[in-house]
Amino acid sequence: MEKIRVIIADDSSFVRDGMKIILSVDEAFEVIGCAADGKEAIEIAEKTQPDVFLMDIQMPGMDGIEATGYIVEHNLGKVLILTTFDDYELVKKALSKGAKGYLIKNHTPEHLKQMIKSVYNGTA
Repeated sequence: MEKIRVIIADDSSFVRDGMKIILSVDEAFEVIGCAADGKEAIEIAEKTQPDVFLMDIQMPGMDGIEATGYIVEHNLGKVLILTTFDDYELVKKALSKGAKGYLIKNHTPEHLKQMIKSVYNGTA
């Protein structure tokens, strides 16, 4: 079975490192990069060809909404938006830019993994 190649983009190193640990211990996933903003995520993607991005909405520099638009327009992978709160307007903007789903950050590790698989398989 091929691993799902993931890029984690979040301005919190704590969140990035935690998600990386959660995914790295599961043989279904390979974390191929971590980024502190959307621009860095795009730069990593152009070199590594990810399947799925875990993309925080609010980041300094290029935010997750702008990055999602670029990623979708350039066919760099599928985007799962991560947010710390249920701000429907920001989520709606991200979905209008082509994000395939969204997840509030207070999820369980198993829910995170299932959502990534759903986005990867086109069923989010």
